[in-house]
Amino acid sequence: MAELEAGDTDLDRVLPLLDEARAAYEVCQGRIAAVAQAVGQADWLAAEDTEAGQSAELDMLDEEE
Repeated sequence: MAELEAGDTDLDRVLPLLDEARAAYEVCQGRIAAVAQAVGQADWLAAEDTEAGQSAELDMLDEEE
C-alpha cells in the first residue's frame, strides 16, 4: 500500500496491490462482524448492565434514607 501512497507504483503492480488490499479488507470485515455477533449474543454483558443498574438504584435509595 505504501507503494500506491508514494505515487511511484508501476501500473502493472496496481491491480495486484488493489486485490491484496481488497482481500485484507474482507478479512477485517469478517473479524469485525464476528466480534459484533459475539458481543450481541453475550448474556453476561446484559447481566452486567442489569446488575450495574440495580446497584445504582440501591445506592440512590441509601442516599435518600
